[in-house]
Amino acid sequence: GKPIVIPDSTRNPALADEIALEHPFGSCICLQIAVDQQTLGYLHVDCAEPGALGLADVEMMNMFADIDGIAVIKSNLHDENIRLDRVDRETGLEKYPPFLEKLRAAMERAEEFSENFAVLILDVDNFKDTVNTYGYDVSHQLLRELGGSVQLLLRPVDSAARYGVDEFIMLLANTG
Repeated sequence: GKPIVIPDSTRNPALADEIALEHPFGSCICLQIAVDQQTLGYLHVDCAEPGALGLADVEMMNMFADIDGIAVIKSNLHDENIRLDRVDRETGLEKYPPFLEKLRAAMERAEEFSENFAVLILDVDNFKDTVNTYGYDVSHQLLRELGGSVQLLLRPVDSAARYGVDEFIMLLANTG
C-alpha cells in the first residue's frame, strides 16, 4: 500500500530493475490504485531523467490513482448495469436473455400442465437497405415504432423481445 519512490534509479538499481515495466528509467513512482481497501491495480509513472520524480510528486500521483480507481469502479458499474438491464433501449422490448427465461418457463408449463404456447419470429425485410437509404436515425425510429406496434399486440401474459438487429421474437401463452 505504500508508494514506491525512486528519485534516482542509479542509487537503487535492484529495486529499479524489479519495478521497471518496458524500459529502464531515471526516476519512478509506483502507487496502488485502491477503492475501499480493494486493490484494483497500480499506477506506474516513470521518467528517463534521474531526479524528475520524487517525494514531492507523490501527493499529486495519489490523486491520479484515486481518479483511476473511481473510473474503474464506475466502468464496472456501467457494465453491470448494462448486463442487468432487461429492456432493449432501441425498441422498448425485452432483451433476448430475459425472454429466454420466460420461454423456458413456458416450456416447463407446457410439459407439466399440457399448456400450449406459440413462438413467432418477425424479421424486417431489407433493413440494411433502409439504413443505407434513409440513414441511422430513420432506421432506429422504424425499430422503435415496430417495437411499439409489437407491444400493442401483446396480451399481459405474452412477451416479446429483440432477437437480432432487425428481428423480434414473441411468446404467446395459451396459444396453439
